[in-house]
Amino acid sequence: MADGGSKPTNEALSWHEYDQKAIEKYNKTLTEKLTREKILIRQYYWRGNRVAPFSIEPMPYERQRLSELMSSEDRALRKQWVLDQRLSPNEPVHVAELNPRNPIRRALATPWNMLFKSIKPFLGDKWATKLRGAVPKVALGWVVACAMYYNIAYNPNQWTNIDGWHVYGNKPTQIYGEEGWLQGSEKKDNDFHDCGFQKRKVFLGDYETSSKPY
Repeated sequence: MADGGSKPTNEALSWHEYDQKAIEKYNKTLTEKLTREKILIRQYYWRGNRVAPFSIEPMPYERQRLSELMSSEDRALRKQWVLDQRLSPNEPVHVAELNPRNPIRRALATPWNMLFKSIKPFLGDKWATKLRGAVPKVALGWVVACAMYYNIAYNPNQWTNIDGWHVYGNKPTQIYGEEGWLQGSEKKDNDFHDCGFQKRKVFLGDYETSSKPY
């Protein structure tokens, strides 16, 4: 029916004919939408191929292999497929061109590759591969940790310099009714951004001057 009971735009059509055309138009739009979704789903699952993907494994389920319908030809085909899954001694083959790296990563990886290539006969392929991936990460983490410790311990943010890391903590949580509730700390004007200036242990009077009174 027409929206809101309004009259058809074409006076030559009856209400029944107008509703019939509206229903046909809606069905056509819905069909086109469903067809488009079906094509997109097929494109996604088929991965852009012209035919649907399928498994080449013969008798993939154990129920099929234990049934009486499995003939001698099927058993031979299944056996051949299982034997084909075994890799040759030369596999897997590493092709460097399939995993390209930028010059910076190649330069950083070259010393580690040479090191673990030289000790691979002693460690074996398994442990050499594992250590090749773990040792560089551990070494990088250790260098970063040492750099952080050095900056915190020997290069703090004080009034004597303008660099260094500023380390601070959160204020203690105060709950209603506890001791110190609504009692803020009193600060003077020169307490803000002090950077340890007032806690210095060396003052001007601690130094002896070369000039002596006569």
